[in-house]
Amino acid sequence: CDNRTIKLRCWDTIAPGFSTTITPNFYRGANILFLAFDLTKKESFENLKSHWITHINSCGITNNVVRVIIGCKQDLESDREVKEDMIENLCRSLDCQYIETSAKTGRNVNHAFQMACEKFLEEYSDD
Repeated sequence: CDNRTIKLRCWDTIAPGFSTTITPNFYRGANILFLAFDLTKKESFENLKSHWITHINSCGITNNVVRVIIGCKQDLESDREVKEDMIENLCRSLDCQYIETSAKTGRNVNHAFQMACEKFLEEYSDD
């Protein structure tokens, strides 16, 4: 990001061992939140909307945080269940960034981090 060094600490709070009772501790100090869902499972997108975004908001994480929604499994276009207009509506309502990635091909994985850092610097940097 503009030849600056930015240190990122990433936590997968949906992983086994994390619970909704301890995740607020991770959210409170966050500058960037990545919220991922599976493009091939509409249920995953609905869960993101109904559970995770609500949970984050209930933790008081509303300002000075860059939110990036990530649509995973972009390489499986023929299996896609989540339509672009659904995602656009959500991102517009939350004023957040959106990117589609593929862990299988590596497409946009690094770009997601770069985009989030650039947005953070643009919005919240003191420089």
